[in-house]
Amino acid sequence: MKKTLLLLAIILTGYCSRAQNTFPTSGNVGIGTATPAQKLDVIGNIRIPIANNIYFDSANGSCIRQDPGGSFNMNASAAGGGNGNIVLNPAPGAGLYLNFGSGSNTYFGNGAGGTTGIIQSSGNVGIGTTNPDSKLAVNGTIHSKEVKVDLTGWSDYVFKPQYNLLSLSEVKAYINKNQHLPEIPSEAEVIKNGINLGEINKLLTKKIEELTLYAIDQQQQIDLLRQQQEKNKQQEARIAALEATLAKLMDK
Repeated sequence: MKKTLLLLAIILTGYCSRAQNTFPTSGNVGIGTATPAQKLDVIGNIRIPIANNIYFDSANGSCIRQDPGGSFNMNASAAGGGNGNIVLNPAPGAGLYLNFGSGSNTYFGNGAGGTTGIIQSSGNVGIGTTNPDSKLAVNGTIHSKEVKVDLTGWSDYVFKPQYNLLSLSEVKAYINKNQHLPEIPSEAEVIKNGINLGEINKLLTKKIEELTLYAIDQQQQIDLLRQQQEKNKQQEARIAALEATLAKLMDK
């Protein structure tokens, strides 16, 4: 039995030596090399057969690649300045990708339509645009259950006694001249600059509050008119009674 085990060990040693595989006492393991410098040092490719292949390749830096058909690529090239790519490609010519290291920005998009977004080193994020002018710039529709906007101040000062509420005649004159409400941006301004949701809601609330004040004032005028009409009816009734009394006296 001992002779058999010794013969097997000699055969395995010769095989490993011929393949340049080594398991030294340092704990480092070498595959394809007799002088491993790391815990696992591989000279060559590692292939794990699955639906497609996965390769680890350090010819021009480092690369993880799943080929063919659907490719998952992750590479960093010293020659390319440390650029990196993560590519998800479920079908040739179409797929999703996330590209790190292109300058200092991160790009994402799809293989068919090209780049559709960016995360800039400044912290700005663009979706549907690669030139965001804000922390989040979206060239398209945003679907959300709720949007919260932080604001400084609100329009309740309209209800303070010292607020100078324009008369309706002044508002009418302004509209006739400018074709929009006071303080509300014009159509040309909106087309050119867009609108700030927080500020426009503050302005719209202000206009609603002003409309409420106009409505209250008109109701007060209506109430005064009704009171005056009631007084007029009472006076007419008294005058009619006096006239009737006077007519009776004159008949006598």
